[in-house]
Parts: sequence; structure tokens; C-alpha cells
Amino acid sequence: MSRIITIVFLLGLFTLNSSPQILAPILFGTPASSFTPFDVGFNFRATSGYVTDLSPDTYSLGVIYPETRGGATFGFSSDLTGNSRNRDNTTNAHFAGLVFDSQNQVEYFRVDIVAGGTYSIRMAIGDYNNLETGIKVVVKDTTSMPSSCTPSASATVTGSTTVTFGFLDALASEYTATNWPASNTANICTFTTGQMRFYIGDGTNATGLAYIRITRTA
Repeated sequence: MSRIITIVFLLGLFTLNSSPQILAPILFGTPASSFTPFDVGFNFRATSGYVTDLSPDTYSLGVIYPETRGGATFGFSSDLTGNSRNRDNTTNAHFAGLVFDSQNQVEYFRVDIVAGGTYSIRMAIGDYNNLETGIKVVVKDTTSMPSSCTPSASATVTGSTTVTFGFLDALASEYTATNWPASNTANICTFTTGQMRFYIGDGTNATGLAYIRITRTA
């Protein structure tokens, strides 16, 4: 209705004016989107040159925050370079190694995301060479839980690996290194801050991070 009133008014102005003028058109539109994309993966291992990271992935060797590479600023809450391992460089860079917590202390891996919003989170949790028990990873919106997550309402992954070359995904489902790439499922979570944290460990058992990928969806 507002557009019709405006047009009628302009036409009336045009016809009643003794000196008609060409009126410039008025354009109606929506504001440009402020969406900023973010898509970065992290392969955890002990040495940078052990494998080649494919886009959009980079690597983490357990270095304390902050380090910037691959379009992201990230790092661990404490120096975990002594807890980084190389495992296999023939299968997939996602499973080439791991960084694990100090067992008696819960640590976290921090990633500075571009803004609050909805993000897809994929994880491969485990150790290519060993079975792990007491796995625990909690994803947090800085220090709070994400406001919502789907398909799993929980942003916590717990469990154990039970098969050789097994890894848990973001929903705690176990897949072998061969099956994980095509079968793993992302958890979609909404964040209000610009910081994502992955708390690893239960204070007793070691939890190994092999791979994380974070993709903004909204």
C-alpha cells in the first residue's frame, strides 16, 4: 500500500505542475547481506610436513593460542606440543596424527570464528594406532554451551573407540578411517560469541583430536 500511495503522489505532482519535469525513479530494495563465510579444517599432528593439507584445511601441532594460519586464529589453552603425535601418512591427512590432553587436566582448543551464527562442526576423535576409552569433547560458545544444536541437542561427545583405526564423529558414532569421510555426520550449532572452544578430556583418560572442520552455514 505504501508504494501505491507514493506513486500516485508523484504522478499527481507531475500532472499538476505547470512546468512538467522528468522525475527520477525511486528504487526499492533490501539491504545487502552481512554474511561472512568461514570454512576451515584442522589436522592435528606432530610435524607440519608429515602430510599435505588440502583446502580448506590447515594443521595444528598443539601450539598454545594464538597462531594464525589458513584463514583462522586458533590454538590450545596450554602448550600441548609434547602431546602431539604422527601416526600414518598414507591414508588421509585427517587421521595422520593427533593432539591429546594431559589426562589429569581438561584443556581446550580455541578457534576464533568470524561472528556469532550457525556453524557445522565435524570431528574425528581418536588415535589411528590405539583404541581410546573415556573419550570426552565438549563444544562451547566461549564458556557457555551453544544456544542450540541439531541433530544432537548435546554439544558433548563421549564414548570409546572399539575397532582398529576407529574414530568418533561429532555425534559420537564410530567409523574407521576408511569410512569416516563419507559416513560421518556434522552437528549444527548456533553460537552468539566469536569464539568456539573444544574442551578435551575427562580429567582421567586421554582424548585425542585428529580432525575438526568448522563451516558457517547461517
